[in-house]
Amino acid sequence: NDYIEAGCDVILTNTFGANRFKLEKYGLSNKIYEINLAGAKIALETAGENIYVLGCVGPCLNEGESLTIENIDKLKENYEIQIKALKDGGVDGIIMETFHNMEELEISAEIVKKYNLPLIACLACKKEKETLSGLKVKDAVKRLNDNPNIDAVGMNCIIGPHAMLSLLEDVVNLTLKPFVVEPNAGNPQNVDGRMIYMSTPEYFATYAQNYIRLGARGVGGCCGTKSKHI
Repeated sequence: NDYIEAGCDVILTNTFGANRFKLEKYGLSNKIYEINLAGAKIALETAGENIYVLGCVGPCLNEGESLTIENIDKLKENYEIQIKALKDGGVDGIIMETFHNMEELEISAEIVKKYNLPLIACLACKKEKETLSGLKVKDAVKRLNDNPNIDAVGMNCIIGPHAMLSLLEDVVNLTLKPFVVEPNAGNPQNVDGRMIYMSTPEYFATYAQNYIRLGARGVGGCCGTKSKHI
């Protein structure tokens, strides 16, 4: 509710890690459908009639992990269950966040389109202008632009407002699709044993204006972003 009151047009379901690979650690891998369905329904109830709800889906593969013969069928089955649950829960579309393996992103995008849902595909990128898997962001964005299953391209997490602006300048004109950016609230600092995000709402807002001037069609926030930033 705080984020809606702050002016959000779109909120996300709390289902980023609700996949088989993550839930297995907690003995909940048989609850993928139920957890994603509940996440969608909770978000829809909170949003009301005027706010869009996107089903949030994160990667199954860990950073540096590749698709293999052993895990690809399990991965596909997971996305089938997740996307169906979010669709059944009533979401307006899907946002795939913090992805680093392009093959995994493309497989999941194909499944999303089977359910006729709009899709925003967001990459996790480093300030060195590469994805976490080492692919140049320019090349990754061109690949997403050419994928007919993806409706909008984005970048989220890992970096703060300044690094995100530099990346956006490089890639926003490489696609005709709407571009979405969701930086972290700066880089976290260790303060008395706690990791604190240091970007103020005013600092964050200044960069948000610059994203829009460059052509971003959607602006939000990732880790450390509070309702005041929005």
